[in-house]
Parts: sequence; C-alpha cells; structure tokens
Amino acid sequence: VRHYLCVSLLKNCMSTNTSVVYLSLRIFVSLVSNFRGHLKNEIEVFVANVFLKVLDSQNSSPEQKCLVLEALESLSTPETLSQLFLSYDCDINAANDLFKNIVTSLARVA
Repeated sequence: VRHYLCVSLLKNCMSTNTSVVYLSLRIFVSLVSNFRGHLKNEIEVFVANVFLKVLDSQNSSPEQKCLVLEALESLSTPETLSQLFLSYDCDINAANDLFKNIVTSLARVA
C-alpha cells in the first residue's frame, strides 16, 4: 500500500490541477507528521522530486510554488526540521543533503 500511495502522490503533485496538487500535498504532510519514522526513503524522494523541483523550476506556476511553500510551512516544526537534518544531511548513506537543499531552494524563491 505504501508504495502505491507514494507513487500516486508523486504523480498527483505534478498535476496541472491545483486542487489535486493541494490535496496530494495535504496527504503527504499528514503522512510525514504521523509516520515519519517509517517513510525515510519516501520522504527523501518526495521532497527531492516534488518540493525542490517545483520551487526550482521556471515552468512551475506561482500557485504550485505557493502550495509547496504552504506544505513546507506545515512541516516546519523544530522537531521535523531537526529530524530532516539529522536523518539526511548527517547520514553518509543518504543520497541528498535534504535540509541544505530545502534551505537553498527557499533562498532562491525569496
């Protein structure tokens, strides 16, 4: 179930329909809030392939960028941010410096 849900969320977050994107991001935020410990790989893939790509892309609509920023804001608790840093940036086996990449993308958008 986890695999199919994550694949569906990845596809839906790249939709041109903002309602679909909004609902998919809300589901993702809820999953991260409740099951963060069980979704390490999925979070990494999702943030790198949705959040960062939308924020960094010239082709993303302002509405898509705003929805991603709202989702990031929802995830921006001290606990979640510190867990992102510890789980990805401090892990030598992680493929991405996720926290650093999020901060870099946010700085570009600002």
